[in-house]
Amino acid sequence: MKIADKGFWVYDFALPVLTLHALYNHTGEYLKNWLLKCPMKQFTTLDTNDGIGIVDVKDLLPDEEIEKVKNQM
Repeated sequence: MKIADKGFWVYDFALPVLTLHALYNHTGEYLKNWLLKCPMKQFTTLDTNDGIGIVDVKDLLPDEEIEKVKNQM
């Protein structure tokens, strides 16, 4: 967010996990919160060679919700 605040493009690794969470748990609460505050100048990365970025939602989803997503993948 600090880099985005300076007007630079950033990568968004959180969207895939938040989307999966919304689909798996039938709630868009956390996804909506992210979409309301995420930078507008961003590249969304759906996957990487390391897989889906679970660590990138550490401050966006509570730990128990992260575990739910991990267990459902």
